[in-house]
Parts: sequence; C-alpha cells; structure tokens
Amino acid sequence: MENILIKNATIVDSGQTIQADVFIKDGIIEKIDSSISLYPNTKLIMADNQYILPGVIDTHVHFREPGMTNKGTFASESAAAVAGGVTTVVDMPNTIPSATTPELIENKYAIAEKSSLVNYSFMIGATDKNIDDILRLDPRRIAAVKVFLGSSTGNLCIKEPSAIEKVFVSSPILIAAHCEDDAIIKENLARIKAEYGDNIPSYMHSEIRNEEACYKSSQYAVELAKKTGARLHLLHISTKKELSLLQNIAYNSTKKITGEACIHHLFFNQTDYSSKDNLIKVNPSIKTKEDQEALWEALLSGCLDTIATD
Repeated sequence: MENILIKNATIVDSGQTIQADVFIKDGIIEKIDSSISLYPNTKLIMADNQYILPGVIDTHVHFREPGMTNKGTFASESAAAVAGGVTTVVDMPNTIPSATTPELIENKYAIAEKSSLVNYSFMIGATDKNIDDILRLDPRRIAAVKVFLGSSTGNLCIKEPSAIEKVFVSSPILIAAHCEDDAIIKENLARIKAEYGDNIPSYMHSEIRNEEACYKSSQYAVELAKKTGARLHLLHISTKKELSLLQNIAYNSTKKITGEACIHHLFFNQTDYSSKDNLIKVNPSIKTKEDQEALWEALLSGCLDTIATD
C-alpha cells in the first residue's frame, strides 16, 4: 500500500482544528506533527486550505439488500457512502425478508462481507412476536433494536402496547424508534383524500404526517423509556415540538435518551415542495421552515446527538 504525506492540512478532531502534516504508512496514520519531512517512495498531497476529518459514521441507512436490489445493493450504496466520506454505516431491518432474527442479521453480514466498501453493522427489527429473538441476540453484532411505532416502508410496525413495553423492558441494547402515530396519520389521510381524491399534491404529505403525529408518538416513546429505564434513540426528529422532549436532558456519559437529525430535514422545508415535489417526500415528512431552523439550533447546541442520511 502506498505511503502518503499530507502537508499543511486543517485537521478536525473532537470539535477542535489544528494545522498539521499527516503521514500515512500502509493505510494507517503513523504520525501527525506540525512539520513532517517527505519520506522516500511517498506520495505527497498538498492540502492547503483543505480539511481532514474522521470518517463519517452514518447510523441510519437503507441499503435495500436483500430483497430490494432494484433500489440498491451493498455494493452500490457503500460506493456512494465512500464518495461522501462515510466509512461506517448502520443498516435498517426493513428489507425482504425483514431482519427480525439473529440468523437473518447474519445473512445480511454475509452479503455485506462480499461487497461492502465500508464498515457496517445492522439493526434488528422489533415485531409484536419476536421478543425471544431479541433476547438471544449478540449485543456485539447488532447496533440497536429498531422499533417502528408508526408504519413506513415495509411491514415492521409494532402495534401491541404490551409487545412495545416488553421490548423497552427487556432489550439488552439500544432501542431506535421511528415515531409517528398511525391513528392520526390515517385520520389526516382520510380528510385530505376526501378533498383531493387520488391526486393528492406532494406538499400535502406534511399535513398527512404532521407535527401532531410525530410528537404524540415521540412523547409516548420517551415516557416509556423513562418508565422502564431503556436506552432510547429518537430517529429522524422533524419538528420543533419534539425537541422539547430532549432539551432538559443534559449531555453526559449516562445519557439514556438521544436524538437524531436527518440531512433532508435540515436542508429542506415545506416551501421546497414547489421545486422538489416528490423528491422530498419522506417519512417523517419535511415540515415548516420554523421546524427546520429549530433542528439546526438543536444540532449546534448539542441537544441533538447524531446526523444521519436515512
């Protein structure tokens, strides 16, 4: 493997930046110093005004394999990840079949091992009936238990309150929750369909999957986590109101309830439907400009803990 010397880079590490040189030997950073001489047989990269950052960890991806390779594969999606500086991903369980047992997770590991260009782990999906599978998982092999508290892509929505609470009480690892309330969504959809028929404009998606649907479900998850002592990660928070569930929880090593921002909720708001149309139709939906600005503020203040692509 070729040795590399990067000169005069701005290195970003742990929230700080330093100007330094970086020597990489056999693919591993061997030395960081204010000035490093050029070794023989070493490629020189002048990095004036360029940044070096740690590899990005994307904790929420859908690589669609197995079962939906018409949309993407570990080969295609990991190539896209590398192009964006992402070196580790956590893949979601709503594939075909849904990854709801340790054996199905191992099948995904076998697929990724053959074709992935990045490091990887997986979440196991919770259902109304697979608590025994969750209890026998290897915590070193699975990043989190994914709980769909509202319906989205696939059929992994967990509906029975007793089954949900059992997961929160028993899970040996982090619970990652998709929070939208199906009853509210169903009511909104019926009302809007009565007005528009089958030709519902894309911008009405934010009215169907609205703030109320997100907040009610997130509030339920947070209350359940506090009641049971479970570690909870709220995925793709999309509203200002949901942030109130996190704001009074100061960051420390024992923080048990955390939140995620997704890039589409950070970069788009309802006004963008006019130009982007269905290209920004996602679950949870793109919300208002006020919500978008609140997410940025929460991210910069440390209230939100991770950024992901979903």
